[in-house]
Amino acid sequence: MKEASDNSGMVSCFKAGASAMTCVFHSILGGRIRRRILIGGLLIFSSLWAACGQPMPGETTPAASGFSQTNGAWYKGGLQVAPSGVTEFRVINGKPFWKLNNAYHYNSLSSQTATAWGNDGACTLTGATCFFVYNGAVYYAVGSDYHYNNLSAFSAASQTWGTDGACTPSSVTDFEIAGDGVFYKIGTTYYYNNLGIYTVASQQWGNGGACTESGALNFEVSGGKPYWSISTTKHDNTINAFTASPASWGTIQTFSGSFPAPDTIYNPCDYAAITSPVADPATNITTNQFTANWSVVAGAAGYQLDVSSNTSFSSYLAGYQNLDVGNVLSTNIGGLSPGANYYYRVRAYNSLEASDNSSVISVTMLTLAPPIPVVDNASCVEYDSFTANWESARSATGYELDVSTNSSFTNYVNSYQNLNVGDVLNATVSGLIAHTVYYYRVRAYNGNGASGNSSVVSPITDYLPPALGIVWTKPKAILFWTTNSAANFYLEYATNLASPLWISNTTAPGVVNGNYRVTNSPASTTRFYRLTKPACE
Repeated sequence: MKEASDNSGMVSCFKAGASAMTCVFHSILGGRIRRRILIGGLLIFSSLWAACGQPMPGETTPAASGFSQTNGAWYKGGLQVAPSGVTEFRVINGKPFWKLNNAYHYNSLSSQTATAWGNDGACTLTGATCFFVYNGAVYYAVGSDYHYNNLSAFSAASQTWGTDGACTPSSVTDFEIAGDGVFYKIGTTYYYNNLGIYTVASQQWGNGGACTESGALNFEVSGGKPYWSISTTKHDNTINAFTASPASWGTIQTFSGSFPAPDTIYNPCDYAAITSPVADPATNITTNQFTANWSVVAGAAGYQLDVSSNTSFSSYLAGYQNLDVGNVLSTNIGGLSPGANYYYRVRAYNSLEASDNSSVISVTMLTLAPPIPVVDNASCVEYDSFTANWESARSATGYELDVSTNSSFTNYVNSYQNLNVGDVLNATVSGLIAHTVYYYRVRAYNGNGASGNSSVVSPITDYLPPALGIVWTKPKAILFWTTNSAANFYLEYATNLASPLWISNTTAPGVVNGNYRVTNSPASTTRFYRLTKPACE
């Protein structure tokens, strides 16, 4: 149960796949090891793995135990040990443990095939927040209760290891391992469970019962025996018998003298894991700076910021890798390049650990002025209007349009000089003369100025609708219009003008003496004819 280290030394937490280690101090308080991670220059986290706390007894680096990683999967001796996509990988007593899909797994390496080591299965329930291996068994936390799995058997059907069950009730606020038993706290009373039996029906381990009085203070364990005080009176418990009703352990008695030195008991599950912050969109974006923002995280003592010019964070903006910005929810980032793209993410930390990375926020810096937009051909060209079109210009907040009757833009169409059309990519130009050449160009602008003029597009407006003529040659009517107009006009008729339903004339026109000509037989009702063309799309 004791660990070969003391509170004056420093030990290293090896994280699988990381090129650096997280350093922690031990300090023996209240009968178990408390952890204090050094925040600052020694705190270096790999972006691929969550912070892992101090090493467990018997833990080694994967490389030192012959494990390696290829394409995200773990191998030993050329045979696969763990699948790809694991979020934590640790080697304890020469055996691999890892986290996948929010549950911890164990591979006993007890058998092998041509390509893989077995047996591999879950050793915790889904939702386990941490785990600890002691005396070949696994302890882990799910919410506020703790579980124990003795890894005694492998079930091929369910792909699980051992006999897994709760060894404490819910709402536990303190938990310690002592030999083959556990101590835990509910309210101000400590309890003991000897893990001596397993109940299949309830999936519980041992006999849990009180081992102290209510109001226990200064609790510690030495030699597997609990010591505590109430006010100025000291007590201990021999834990020599279990009483089922009320559930209690041992014989409580007063104790004189100083408490013996406490056992060095390690429990990595004695704190709530810190959550990742939510990164919010940047604000105050200019040509060379922006403000990064994020949400508050309960229990955070501060935040670390990364800023990169690429989404993979393979390189960092100088001074912005693991930058400790303190306990704030925003910070200004300056010295940036106009028009460039940047990316930021944050982590929360406290005295125990740092969270995983937040999501990534991208930021595009403004330019001194937008680039010149690319202008496109006009569309919806009518006899008195057309639609001017152009492409989006980076960092533009709006566009200005010029329309002229000459290519030198010395004569503008009324209201179409420096016309601010807003942040759109097209505008309708109306009030024009039929079959006339016009010229248009655009400029992009933002708060820092306007671009130069685009290239010029010169659409020609369509012809006026031709006049429709009619000649009666009973019993037929001849309708005609000139062919020197655009050819896409066609004939329609309606039987009334109050609420007309226009119907396409079915007879195709011919050409006679420079006119389109349609000959219709007389109808029994009055008909109204017109020339029309397809609606602009």
